[in-house]
Amino acid sequence: MRRFWAVLAGGAVAGGVWYVFHRSTTSEDGDTVRHLGKKVPEEHVVTRLRILTCNDVYEIVNLPRVKTAFDALRLAPNQGTTVATLPGDFLAPSLLSSIDSGKGMVDLMNKCGFDYVSFGNHENDIPYDQLLHRIKQSRFQWLNTNMKALPLPEDLADRCPDHCLLEVSGPGDSTRKVGLIGLLTEDKNLYRPGKQ
Repeated sequence: MRRFWAVLAGGAVAGGVWYVFHRSTTSEDGDTVRHLGKKVPEEHVVTRLRILTCNDVYEIVNLPRVKTAFDALRLAPNQGTTVATLPGDFLAPSLLSSIDSGKGMVDLMNKCGFDYVSFGNHENDIPYDQLLHRIKQSRFQWLNTNMKALPLPEDLADRCPDHCLLEVSGPGDSTRKVGLIGLLTEDKNLYRPGKQ
């Protein structure tokens, strides 16, 4: 069984991108698989993993469109595996989050069907006790690979694993394991003063 890794990087430097260490892609029609730019015959396709992502979401007004896009792009279970991700910067800064500390955002993200998020530098903009409430409120996993000093209560430790290993199934007995990790930048210049 082959394993691949994807990195969910939060914060402005990383640009909130999933880096997938495997170079196969699916065309816009959702059917043609390409590996290193060359068309792969369907009989050689072993598994399909589609990663849907958006990042730096500061306004809730676009989340209904995100849900519509996610619903349209999710693979049927017999076609492969789909995960929806948001690599940080969603709890703040916005006018609404200054009032509700991201409660409305997490509520809508739950409805959109996000599976995994990572911390971005703006998740530190809300009070710590409110961050804990947002983690409890969420139905998605918070990947926390490099913030080992983040003090989490014991009941939230399983909500913020340092990685996730997905088993992606294909036709017959074919499977692949794909690891996901969530990284946050350590560049102190990207944090509000006093929020590092």
